Amino acid sequence: MESPPQRPNDQARALRAFAIAPPVTALVYIITVTPEASTMFVSARTVGPQFALVVAALRFYLVLGVVLAAVVLYGGLAYSVSQRTGEIGLRMALGAAPGDVFRLILSQGGRLAAIGLVLGLAGAFAAGHVVESLLGGVSGADPGKFAAVGAVLGLVALGACFVPALRATRVAPVTALRYE
Repeated sequence: MESPPQRPNDQARALRAFAIAPPVTALVYIITVTPEASTMFVSARTVGPQFALVVAALRFYLVLGVVLAAVVLYGGLAYSVSQRTGEIGLRMALGAAPGDVFRLILSQGGRLAAIGLVLGLAGAFAAGHVVESLLGGVSGADPGKFAAVGAVLGLVALGACFVPALRATRVAPVTALRYE
């Protein structure tokens, strides 16, 4: 086994390697400083199930967050469509095509999703710079990852907007006008 890192640059490389290593084979470097702070001991140990459990928990909460965001967006748009049933019925009675109503509701949800994505990506970019300053040599702002996450969340948001928009196109004008 390789000797543990002793210089700051080697420690930064070790942290970078730790961040991308598979969980079962990851090495954790423990840095111990003596009371007089003149010497520093670095020891390495292999972690397995504990680290894998932490990664599994993070993945679970990541998926849970995406699902909750989709449910909240769906619920908000469904409520908005139910409140605007009379307006949608009037639009349909005056000649609006179902595609126009579909685009109207989808654009409303798309605006909400775009605002959320911009604010979330800006926050992630700022947090990435904080992580980068704390862990030297670790990149906190990878444009490829930000683009991939933005694309996935955008598709989830559009999927959440699709059902209320489709439901709005099926509003019968006569029923909607009697609704109020």
